[in-house]
Amino acid sequence: MSIVFACPRCQCVMQAADDQGGSRAVCGKCSLPMEVPLPKGMLIEVRPAVAATPPTAAPPPPPLPPAAPIDVTPTYRKADELLEQAGFRKDAGDLDDAIALLREAFAAVGQAKAMFPVETFLRLPMYLHQAGKKKEAWEEFHHLLFKGYPNQSRNVGFLALDRAKIFDKMRLFLEHEGQAQLAAVFGVFSLVCKGINLYREERRRELKTWFNKSACSNFVSELKKYTGNLGQLQGVQYAILGELGEYPNIDFDLLARRIEVTLGK
Repeated sequence: MSIVFACPRCQCVMQAADDQGGSRAVCGKCSLPMEVPLPKGMLIEVRPAVAATPPTAAPPPPPLPPAAPIDVTPTYRKADELLEQAGFRKDAGDLDDAIALLREAFAAVGQAKAMFPVETFLRLPMYLHQAGKKKEAWEEFHHLLFKGYPNQSRNVGFLALDRAKIFDKMRLFLEHEGQAQLAAVFGVFSLVCKGINLYREERRRELKTWFNKSACSNFVSELKKYTGNLGQLQGVQYAILGELGEYPNIDFDLLARRIEVTLGK
C-alpha cells in the first residue's frame, strides 16, 4: 500500500511508501518542500514523559529524493479537450466535425465516470439543429429526457432541474420551427419541472411566485389549447393538467412521481 497525495502549490499527484508518512518530501514538479501525510487511521503513540520533556535537537534527516509524479491524465481531461475542440469546430462552421467530436467526448465522459452538467449534452441536439438535421436533433432531445446522460444525478430535485432545461431548449427548437402553440406546451413543461425543483429545495417563496393562481390558470389554458398528439409526452401533459387543476393544493410530490413514471425513471 502507498500514500497518494498532491502538492499544495501545483497539484502534482505523488506517492510514497506507507511507512514514510510524516517524513519530508520535495515535489517532483515544482520542488516545493512538504510533509508526506500520515495514512488515514494510523494511531501515533505519544508517551507522557516524552511529551512533557522539551525535545532535544536532533540532526536533520537526510533529504529525500523528489517523489515521482504519478501519471494522472484521467479520461475526463480527454473529454474536456474534445468538448473544447468541438466548440472550435462549430465556431469555424464545421458542424459535422463538431458533432463527431461531441459524440466522442460523451463516450469519454461515460468511461471517466465524471459529472458534467446537462448543458454539455444539450449541445448535441442544438448542433444537429443548426446542421439542418432536425429529426436527429429532436431524437436527441427525447433521448436526454427518457434515457438521461452519462453519470446523471438521480436526485429528484436535480433531475427536475435538468428536465426544465431540456424542455426549455425543446421549446426554443419548436419556436424556431414555427410551431408556437406546441412550443407553449413545452414552455409549461419546463416551468413545472422548475417548480418541482424549487419544491425539493424548499424554496417556498419562489415557488409561490411561479405557481400563483393566475400563473396556474395560464398553464392550464396553454395545455388545453393544444389538442395534437404529444406521443410519449402526453402523460406529462395529463399529469400536469391534473395537478394544476387542484390549485392551491398542488401536490408536487405526486406530480414529480407521475412525471418520473411517464418518463420511465
